Amino acid sequence: MNDEKLAQREDLAKIEILKGECMTEEYKSLACGIIRQACEDYRRALKNIRKYKHDEEANYMRIECERFLKSDWFSVLSDLDGEQIIRKIREKVEHDSEAILK
Repeated sequence: MNDEKLAQREDLAKIEILKGECMTEEYKSLACGIIRQACEDYRRALKNIRKYKHDEEANYMRIECERFLKSDWFSVLSDLDGEQIIRKIREKVEHDSEAILK
């Protein structure tokens, strides 16, 4: 394992200790805000991709949000299922797009 990966694992371990032992309301609020922003960015990116299929910025944002929602960092911040969040946001964007077309 390279040094960078080892450092990341050590950082995650330290954060996990914080999460389990002394996660204050402020940290929980910050974690919630980070996740909420990622979900909003993901939803916005999907909507832009539906409108403009070759929107590189939106596609980059989609990839980054999916990477975050599937990451170890996300699982440190939350007990939520990142894959399920991705599916639900996709379904919502699809539903909203269909409703507009009707």
